Parts: sequence; C-alpha cells; structure tokens
Amino acid sequence: MCARFWWGSTDDKRKIHWKKWDDLCHAKEEGSMGFRSLSEFNSSMLAKQEWRVVSKLDTLVVQWYKARYYPDGSVWNAEEHATPYSWRNIFSTRNLLIEGTHWQIGNGNNVLVLRDSWIPNTITHKPQLLGPVQDNLAKVSQLIIPPNSWDEHKIRSTFIHSDAEAILEIPLSARSPDDRLTWHLGKQVIKNKLCSTVAFYLGNLERNLIGYGKTKSL
Repeated sequence: MCARFWWGSTDDKRKIHWKKWDDLCHAKEEGSMGFRSLSEFNSSMLAKQEWRVVSKLDTLVVQWYKARYYPDGSVWNAEEHATPYSWRNIFSTRNLLIEGTHWQIGNGNNVLVLRDSWIPNTITHKPQLLGPVQDNLAKVSQLIIPPNSWDEHKIRSTFIHSDAEAILEIPLSARSPDDRLTWHLGKQVIKNKLCSTVAFYLGNLERNLIGYGKTKSL
C-alpha cells in the first residue's frame, strides 16, 4: 500500500515501481528516502512491550505471564507457546532485546558471569576466560567481596587482561542494590526513534486517505 501511494498508483491505474520498497527504506545518508519499514516498526513496538515485561515486574500482566510461562525462571529462559497470541508475538522479539540490553551490576546475584551481557565498553559485553572455567563460578556476586569491592586476584586470574581491567572499573555501591537491566542506546534515543516512526506512519496514512477522497483529517 505504501509503495503504491509513493509511485502514484490508484485503484484503476497501476504505475511502475522503479525501486523496491526495501531500498526506499534505507537511510538518506545512504542515498535513499529514509522511509520507515513497517515490519521493523512492528518489531520495535513488540520489543517495547517485552521491555515492559522485563522491567515492570510488579504489574499484574507481568505476574500473570510469569505464573503461566516461566514460574521458576525469567523471560530470558522462558519457552515459546502457541497461545495466547500476545505472548507469542512478544516472545518473538526476545533476541532483539538480548542484543540491545546489558546488566548494570548491583550485588551481582541476578547476573550470570558467562551468559549475560554486563561488561561496559567491550564488544560482546561478556568476559573471555584465560583458561577452563571454574566449576563453581556462575554469578557475578562470586567476584565481589562484600560490601563493595571486586575480588581483583580472582578476576585477573580468570579473565583476559582487557576484560579484567574493564570489570575492575565497574563501580560498586556499598548499599548492594539489585542488579538492573539497561538499554545500550538510552531511553531518549528509543523514544525519538519510535516517535519519528509513528509520526511518519500517521502522516503518510493521512495523505493517502485524503488522496483517495475518503477523509480530510485523522
């Protein structure tokens, strides 16, 4: 529908689409039109809903999801279910959230050393080992000496030099707060991207409806 609108097609007249819609969705800096992909827009909205499931644990719907789909775990190790439709769609964006989030260390009790992303200013946000992993090393809390000091000897003897330095630079609070999941791009960037996407979509929809004489405003 968007492509037909852009190239001037109507119900009784078809016009040539000189470029694929996917090509028109590339950034203006790349020589394209910068149009928003509706499939990516849909994924971003679903990811926003899953972010709420991850970050707002005290809401009723999140407690219901947990009781039904991951009573003994978390969203990150939950399994996909065919129903309901809402959960299946939210679940489909989990990998996107995994790639875009990392843990801010508080007490380290909720963060797995090797599986979770938690080291800032590194490529993978996960540590690389010097040798075989220690059998009892599972959570980041095992690398912390209470109340708020890193076990420097253990860290330097377990991880490669660059990762060890990055870990030792992570500040720890004496209050030992819970670990917190954060988004790499920051809230304002996400908000701006989503707002521009919605504005573009509604603007195009309004112009399309006016062009067909169905309405004058939304």
